[in-house]
Amino acid sequence: MTKSNKKFSIFYSNSLIFIVICAIITMYLLNPNEYIAAGVNGLNVWAYKLVPTLLPFMIFTKLLITTGIPDIFGNTLSRYTTKIYGAPGCGSYVYILSALSGYPMNAKLICDLYNCNKINTMEAKQIFSFTSTSGPTFIIATIGIAIFNNFKLGILVLICHMIGTLFNGLLYRKKLNNNNNLLVKTNNYDTQSIVGDSINSMLMICAYIIIFFILITMLNNTNFYNLIIHFISTLFNADASVVTSLLNGSVEITRGCIDLANCAVGFDTKVIVLTAIISFGGLSTIMQSYSFVKRAGIKFGNILLMKFTQCIISTIVAIALLLIF
Repeated sequence: MTKSNKKFSIFYSNSLIFIVICAIITMYLLNPNEYIAAGVNGLNVWAYKLVPTLLPFMIFTKLLITTGIPDIFGNTLSRYTTKIYGAPGCGSYVYILSALSGYPMNAKLICDLYNCNKINTMEAKQIFSFTSTSGPTFIIATIGIAIFNNFKLGILVLICHMIGTLFNGLLYRKKLNNNNNLLVKTNNYDTQSIVGDSINSMLMICAYIIIFFILITMLNNTNFYNLIIHFISTLFNADASVVTSLLNGSVEITRGCIDLANCAVGFDTKVIVLTAIISFGGLSTIMQSYSFVKRAGIKFGNILLMKFTQCIISTIVAIALLLIF
């Protein structure tokens, strides 16, 4: 790409972003009461659904990490990471900590490894493909128990999500140029810094939830969005409320799960749709991950593709497991 073309591309992108932001501000000013209410709704979800379940687990998980036990497991499994995924051995370390903590832990760890020159951009992409997981506390406690009041549903969705994530990495497998079984050791933190870091993470999640709850409300107020819902529900002969929850979940994961909880559908349908929503993660979560991994050279389009394939594979796993059991 020439310099002039690159400048034009940047100008075009910035202009598009400018127009979108102006449209959002205009819609907000035209109907502020509704969007303030949407923001308050998002704040309530964060305060009453996420904080009681996620914050304690974040703190305990970080304390668990400081013991060094996850490092031992990660380094022990590093050879399998290299053989199965063609990725550096430190990918197993990223997977274990991500499986414990959830989004966007894997993105932060990948960024740290890249900044330490332990992985390159290609290896960062490979590791991301099989480590982008939601945490067990969010799926079981927040979604399964707090939102759906069904422990079994949370467990089943967690299993489908984790299996789908591991299979997703196989799609992006490449031959590793060297047997990079790098040992990784977690930095030690004191309790005060762990609590402070966890609170900062929860505040960041709060900001994203409020913003995307408002954006979802704006989308639902547009005829174009409603036409998409009608088209998809007609095409697949699906319940419009389920399609709405799926699309809303593709924007903000918690909102989509809450919408699905209000749908009059069976257990199997809830498992399948929930698995799809959680495995994709929503644009809110993807933006959080991208804020870290862009420093490692991973593009936003790369993340979207990997999350889309992860969503498809995890959904297929959910359907297969439900048919078997």
